[in-house]
Amino acid sequence: MGMRDFASFIVERGAATHGEVLAAIDQQLRSRLTIGRLALQLGVLDASKVFAILAKQTRNSPENAKRRFGEVAIEMKILTPQQVDELLLEQRKRTPPLESFLVRAAVIDGARAKELREEFERATPSSSQIRAAVPRAKTA
Repeated sequence: MGMRDFASFIVERGAATHGEVLAAIDQQLRSRLTIGRLALQLGVLDASKVFAILAKQTRNSPENAKRRFGEVAIEMKILTPQQVDELLLEQRKRTPPLESFLVRAAVIDGARAKELREEFERATPSSSQIRAAVPRAKTA
């Protein structure tokens, strides 16, 4: 389960309304570092490469504008798929959790936020639990 599933969980528990959770998601997304800015900060790309990717991303057609920075960077052979995956993982690590935005907006307090996260994690199978439950193909 991802961010949106946790958002639904918060609403189902009556801790926040749909509108409050949507506002928190909006704040969370706006606070997130872009992949280009993150690549620049980490020294993965220099400014000229970031600008080249952005230029291609926004050039010529509205369809280009819908393409993600990482997709364009891979197509241009500026970043590898592995580098984009690593940047996305780092972006996720650096993005504050959804509940922190609900606390900032005084929708819930810190104790309730912690309680909700723990309850959600107990109710959500981990990826290792999911892998263990999936039957493996027998090898000859």
